[in-house]
Amino acid sequence: MALSGSNEPNDAEVRQVCARMDEYLARLRQAGEPQQAVVGHAMNMASALLIQEFASVAAFREAARGEQHRFLERLDGMVRRLEGTHLGMSWGFRIFWMYARLLMESDPTIASGYWPEIARLGKLGAALGETAQEPGA
Repeated sequence: MALSGSNEPNDAEVRQVCARMDEYLARLRQAGEPQQAVVGHAMNMASALLIQEFASVAAFREAARGEQHRFLERLDGMVRRLEGTHLGMSWGFRIFWMYARLLMESDPTIASGYWPEIARLGKLGAALGETAQEPGA
C-alpha cells in the first residue's frame, strides 16, 4: 500500500486505509482460528519492531513524519517478501501497516477504533508464538 507523496495526512488516503482495514478484518473474521492466529502472530512481530524502533506507540505518534514513513516502508517491504509464500504472515504485517498508518493521524480515535480487533488477533498470535518455541527455551 503506497503513501501519498506528501508528508501531510490526506483525508482521502485515510478513508482508503480505513476501508482496506475494514475489508481485511471482515475477511479475516470469516477465516478459521488457526489462520487468524498466524495473522495475529505476524502483527505481534510488527508491533515488536515498532517498539524496538520507537520504544512506544506514543513515541511513534510523536516521531518525525519521515521516520514514521521509513517504518511503514520497512513493513511494506516485509509484506512484499512474504506475499508469495506466507499469505497469513503478509496479512498480519499489512494489517499492522494500516494500523500504524492510522496512528500517524492527529485524531487518535481513528486508530483506536481498530484496537479491540487488533488486540484479539494479537492474543491468538501470542498463543501461536508460545507453541512454536523450542522445548526448554
